[in-house]
Amino acid sequence: MITVPDNIIAVIPYDDYYRGKHGEVYFPLRGDNKREWFSRHAYFCLPLVIGNQYGFAVKSLFNATFLWNGGPEPGDTTVTIHNTEDIERHGSLQTIVSNFGIGIVTVQTAFALRTPPNVNLMTIQPPNYFIDGLVENFEMVEGYELFTPEQIRDEQQASQDFGRERVERDVLRPDGVGRRYHNGEDVYGNPFPHSHQKSLTARPKKNTR
Repeated sequence: MITVPDNIIAVIPYDDYYRGKHGEVYFPLRGDNKREWFSRHAYFCLPLVIGNQYGFAVKSLFNATFLWNGGPEPGDTTVTIHNTEDIERHGSLQTIVSNFGIGIVTVQTAFALRTPPNVNLMTIQPPNYFIDGLVENFEMVEGYELFTPEQIRDEQQASQDFGRERVERDVLRPDGVGRRYHNGEDVYGNPFPHSHQKSLTARPKKNTR
């Protein structure tokens, strides 16, 4: 079995072609202590300066505009990529799509992330970085598992499935895309090779003797 060491996040590409390219989409915030909108006085606040450097961020490879008309369907949010010449060059390294509705835009990368035992990933807005009109969803992601080489291959296949499922139209649900993975199936009804979308362990019940 392979265990992710402490203080390490394992990055598993869904295809060997993307091996070593995670630095193009992820970047650590350690040492990134400045913000353009900070005044000189803000840097005298040590909690702000420390907070700026927590975690890592996902970098967009594209210049894009998102327009939501307020409707509930995926088609009610328009994603416009302006540097279209880069789409073919980047391939599936990163895709930006609207597939959930209610104004949500998904930034999908070609990697699965795994953490040491009992460590989860929390997704938040990069500390003190703001984009006008855009708010990041807060999520808690279970990222720790023990690996065998076979499981790593399954992870790579699962990442391919997730990426395909999120950008291709669901042939069984012509009203949208990205709606079947909660059932453990891709857009063609094929089961994923391993369980996913697992619920976090429920809080232990109190002893009611």
